[in-house]
Amino acid sequence: MSNIKKELPANIIKALGTKPDSALASEASVSVERIRRERMKLGIESHRRYFAWTEEMDALLGTVPDAELAEQLGISLQAVLHHRENRRIDPHRPMMKYKTQVRAIGAVSLTAHISENARKQVVDLMAPLLEIYRETGLPVREINMWQVIEYAINKLHRELVRDKKEAKNETL
Repeated sequence: MSNIKKELPANIIKALGTKPDSALASEASVSVERIRRERMKLGIESHRRYFAWTEEMDALLGTVPDAELAEQLGISLQAVLHHRENRRIDPHRPMMKYKTQVRAIGAVSLTAHISENARKQVVDLMAPLLEIYRETGLPVREINMWQVIEYAINKLHRELVRDKKEAKNETL
């Protein structure tokens, strides 16, 4: 086997930096490392398409399906998904469903349908609730939507029980 390296074809050299190294390596039937070395030797930057996210674009994350946002912005679905997940933003769900089974005496199935408006209200309550938890001395760094919902249900239940007791005492 010969140790002499063939020159890369002119069309491959001309395309360096315009396509991913892996694509050019495949076209030229050489290793990605060979393409990378040639590109670096010629002082050509690698092909990377950076997308500059703006605050307005970030605000759209989770409000529409990732595929729709990717199409609007002209970027890949994977880029939107990766960016949204890095910011810990839940995916868009017009009606979220949550099912759980509580086992005590038998099984109870709970399904909660949450509208987009309700989801936004829950998100608005996350920071104040986190502060309430911290004020009580709980070592909590973050909370999720379901903790907010659980807190709201428990608080509403306590108020209903209190109101029922007060109404009973008034009738006596």
